[in-house]
Amino acid sequence: MSNSFERINYILRPNKQVERKMIVDILSRLNLDIPLIDYTYVGMGSIYYYDFILIHKFFGIRSMYSIDNKSTVKRFIFNKPYEFITFINNTTSKYLITHNYKLNCIFWMDYDGGFSDNRSVLDDIAILGKNCQKNSFYIVTFRCDEPTSIEEKQEFLTKFGQFISSDKNDIKNTAGANFPILIQDILLNMLATHGEYNTNKFVKCFSFIYQDGALMYTLGGMFTDDPGSFKSKYSSVDFINTTLDNITQIKVPNITYKEKFYLDSNIDTIEAFLQKALQDSEDAGETREQFMGKVRSNLASTLEIELSFSDVTNYIKNYRFIPQYYEGFI
Repeated sequence: MSNSFERINYILRPNKQVERKMIVDILSRLNLDIPLIDYTYVGMGSIYYYDFILIHKFFGIRSMYSIDNKSTVKRFIFNKPYEFITFINNTTSKYLITHNYKLNCIFWMDYDGGFSDNRSVLDDIAILGKNCQKNSFYIVTFRCDEPTSIEEKQEFLTKFGQFISSDKNDIKNTAGANFPILIQDILLNMLATHGEYNTNKFVKCFSFIYQDGALMYTLGGMFTDDPGSFKSKYSSVDFINTTLDNITQIKVPNITYKEKFYLDSNIDTIEAFLQKALQDSEDAGETREQFMGKVRSNLASTLEIELSFSDVTNYIKNYRFIPQYYEGFI
């Protein structure tokens, strides 16, 4: 089987790009109170190292470690964008066991595979939950592959039963929109269990689902000795959401450059239109179906182009982070 970096160009994934930029934006807000320049960044940069480039450019971090256990070591070393990145040719778990946790760190473990069938994900959660120190960040990304057959669903619930909250231990939660929420519940409970004797507790900052091919899930948060104060201080920051059952969906609409420039040049008008439509609907006590019917009709007469309500709202939410790709002739 080929490596994922050989099948997919990690740079040309618009929803992934939006996620990266959102995470950098969140860290930038926290950077005002927790200077990140002296942090260590530990990730899985593959041969593209895009997250390493962003983290260094925005925060100046130079202590950086990229982990990959592949046979193509020369390619990983050759493609390092900066000399100060250290490439670790090992499994993540073997590296994390030896890591110096006295350092403030940002860990972003971005795995190729899924959750339930990836031993590294489970082992790494146990290691990090036990050892991460105050103000260290942990971000984890993996494929959100739901079990398919009834037998696989029951097996999944049995395997992770000790980490599933009682109100979520139901086979209906192993499918569709419920499954990422179930995964999130398991992760948070695993981190709490493995960090039982760690004075610093993991607090969720954000979680995302997105799809550039396979459905992907990301959970990110910080270890702190005062979870209540953290939630109180940062819950209103853009894209930070400590609500346990909430997950932000990233979905970049398929639009042309001309359509993008049109939306950008009318961004205030469109935002005001959507806010007023929602407020008017709430004041009138309309159902969601009534609201959607009316807003679709009004959108058609307000915009110069035919775009769905979903496309417009997704664009408004993500427009600051949506990448633009151009072909150049060299």
